[in-house]
Order: sequence, then structure tokens, then C-alpha cells
Amino acid sequence: MSATTPIPLSVKPRTVAEMTGISEKTLANWRSLGVGPKFVRLGKVHGRIVYRVADVEAWLDAQVEG
Repeated sequence: MSATTPIPLSVKPRTVAEMTGISEKTLANWRSLGVGPKFVRLGKVHGRIVYRVADVEAWLDAQVEG
């Protein structure tokens, strides 16, 4: 049996930026505007921001045109 790398359930904004080609700053702006992929704030006030991989994939699917 070979070891496989588990797929993460959530990723940091930097990883989403790398996955999509959208800058971290744009993702931050979109969060404040309520647009872009859904995100999770881990903590009440200044919590860490993560994106669930499934939400990023769903958002990308919704952007398909044609």
C-alpha cells in the first residue's frame, strides 16, 4: 500500500491566490465586499481566514462561461 497525501479541507488565502491567479489583496477586498469564494473566519474578531477547498471549487465552477 502506498502513502498518499491527504487533500486538505481548508486552505489559506495564499493558497487560493496560487490556485486561482487572483492576488491575496483582491481576495481580501472581495471578502470585505461580500463577493468571491466563501470563506471561514476562525475566531471572533481577528481570526485566521481560511477557504474550504469545496467552496473555492464551487465558486470556480460558477465562473465558467460558454
